[in-house]
Parts: sequence; structure tokens; C-alpha cells
Amino acid sequence: MELDGELDLKAMMRFVNSMGGEGSRHISMDDIADIERIRREDQEGEGENGEDEDDEDDDDDESSEEDEEMEAVVRKEEQLLVAEGDDDFDSSSEDDHPSGSFQARLDRIRKMNKGKQRADVDVGGSEDDDDAMEMALDESWADQDNRFIAHIQSFVDEGQEILSRKDRNRVFNAIRNGSWGRDEYEELVARPAQTGKDKSVPPHLEAQWKKDREKKAENKRKRAAQRLELAADPLVPKKRGKKGMKASLAAARSSAELPNQVRDLVSLEQQIRRFLADLGGPHTMALPPANKGTRAKIHELANAFHLKSPSKGKGDQRYTTLTKTTMSGININENKIRKILRSVDSSWQGPDRGGPNKVSSLAKHKEGEEVGKAAPKIGQSNIGFQMLAAMGWSEGDKIGLSGGLDIPLVAVMKKTKLGLGATVS
Repeated sequence: MELDGELDLKAMMRFVNSMGGEGSRHISMDDIADIERIRREDQEGEGENGEDEDDEDDDDDESSEEDEEMEAVVRKEEQLLVAEGDDDFDSSSEDDHPSGSFQARLDRIRKMNKGKQRADVDVGGSEDDDDAMEMALDESWADQDNRFIAHIQSFVDEGQEILSRKDRNRVFNAIRNGSWGRDEYEELVARPAQTGKDKSVPPHLEAQWKKDREKKAENKRKRAAQRLELAADPLVPKKRGKKGMKASLAAARSSAELPNQVRDLVSLEQQIRRFLADLGGPHTMALPPANKGTRAKIHELANAFHLKSPSKGKGDQRYTTLTKTTMSGININENKIRKILRSVDSSWQGPDRGGPNKVSSLAKHKEGEEVGKAAPKIGQSNIGFQMLAAMGWSEGDKIGLSGGLDIPLVAVMKKTKLGLGATVS
């Protein structure tokens, strides 16, 4: 058959092959990369197999052989692109398989290029997956349940010492009913330890641990008592907001006797005097919450001490705050204070009349009364005792070179005489 000189035989072959079943198949970049990768591997393999051949061949022969190999590879690649229609079904089935995308194409191209059968390559466990799938389809519901229970039992056996028989049954029932959740897991994990778990602990370590726990508990109680005392003391700065009010209410409701606690108007009067005596202390004093009648008496008492007494809060949480002024503590109205306090406590005894400058009377001794006879014995901590002991004196010895006095001197009260050297003015 004569052909036009302008036509290329290879171009016509490609056109004819494109009309076949594989002619319309799209060649992706992955296919081209696979072909190039196979070509390089084949060249490297042929190069390794030819290492033992004679190196004395002419350069022309080697170049001609390389040209022939290149032409053979090109022809095989063209044959790959123009595959017969019988392979269409096989290739589509292999591409659809989840594990045959790249490796299956690689095996098919190698077989076509080499022209002979090679060893099958593992395709990532696809046969095992197919067998497992067929076995799963052949199993009944009872077999699947037994297999699932055996799988769960393998996990339970690992924690056999932790879970009891009752717990295991509860776990299986929860899994079977589909009600297993995080709550059951947290309940099992957060369950208190069983009794007798410390049998292997040495006695001295157990005693030390118990002593340490008791010490920590005692320190915790002391800190709680200290916080309660600070909350009850009106002169100590309090936290603002709900936390401060909560601490004040806890101190007010406490049945324990706390120092500096304001329990009634009598104790409030003592704390006000303490508040005024502390010149460098705080300028305000917050009182516990009180009802309307008690707050009215607090305002009257604060007015007697020349203090400001605004109230804050609402309802049962309303409390009074006392604030110092420049006139606070000066010219205190003691009569008004006495009247207010005796209205709530008739047995209350206030300070003596006569003002703050009045000197209280001292104890008076009778004529001839011995003074100082009940004085305590001088101990070793006394500086005079230490000086005498340094000079060689010991307890029970007499003082002096001649032996001293047998009876110690006594002090007797004498009112009828002025004494030695005294004169009447």
C-alpha cells in the first residue's frame, strides 16, 4: 500500500489505536509518572544485571544498545496507551478496588513491559480483608455477638484485679444495652479504695502516715478558727462582696466564744472604745448585720461617741459602718451610753463618774498591817538571785560575814507617824 509522503506512519498508527477501546481512556499525570518511574527502575535493573559483562565493548555498541532499549520502551508505552478492549473490564475492576489503585497499575505495566510473569506483590493485605469480609457475611448474629463479647472480655481481663464480679456484669449489661457512657467510667474510677488495701504497708510507715494526716487536720482546724476570729473582729479589714458578707455571717452565727466579737450592745461598746483608742488604726469599723431596732440603738450609741454610723445593704443583710471624725472620743456622753446599755442589760456596770481625768482610789491598808507578806518567792531568773549566786551564795544560806539575820525583815503599815526625816508641811 502506497502512502502519501507527507503522512507519518507512526501518526497513522496512533490514530488507528485511538479508535480502539483504550483510545478514549483519560491518561492522568499519575499514569505518566508511573510510566516514567517504571522506566527508570527498569534501566537501573538492567544496569545492575550488566555489571558483570565485559567492559571492553566498544562505545558504539553501547550507544546502539541504549538506542534500541529506548525504542523498545517507547513502543511498549505506546502499546500501554493503546491497550486492547479485553483489559478494560479488568482495569476498571482493579481501579474500583480500594487497595488496587497504584500497585495494580504498577504490576500490570511491569508485566507488559517485561513480557514475562513476575512474582506477585502484596497489595496491602487486600486478600485478608476480602476473606475477613466474606467471613463476616457468613457469620450469624449470634456468632457476631460472641465475637464482640470475647473482644470485650480481653479488655476486662487486663483489669481483673480492679473490677469485681458485680462490676463486670454491670459493664457488660451497660454495653449490651447501649447505655455505657462517661458517667459509669468516672464512677468506677472515682470509687473509694477497698478496705485492707494497706495490709502490705509496714506498721511504722502506716503510723507515720496517720500522724501526718492528724497533724494536717489539726492545722486545718487552726486555720479555720483563725479565719473565723478575723471575720468576727470588726477592726480587721474584710473582703468586699459576697465572700466578705458570707464570712461575717458565719462568724455571727458561730456559737463559739470568739475574742473581739460583737455579740450585743455591751460588747459593741467595748469594741468602740478599742476602736477609738487605736489612733493609728483603721478609720472605719463594719458591724455585723442587725435588724431595724438594733440599728437604731447602734446609731444612738455611735452618736454618744461622736461617730458617723451610715447603714448599707438590703433586708436581712443590712449592716452599719462606724467612721471616725475629728470629734470622736472627745467629750463622750457617758450618761447616754449608760442609759442605752442598762436598757438592754440591767447588770451592766459602766466606768465611774467624774470624767476621764478622775483617778480611781487605791487599796488602803490598816494600821499595823504587814505589807508584802504574800509576795512570790524570788526565783533563779531574778537578777539579784543570779548576782548572789555568782558570789558563792546558795539558796538557804544566810547573807553576811557574821551569819546574817535569822528572821527576815518585814514591812508593817504605820499611819500615826510620818517616819524618819518627815515633816508636816
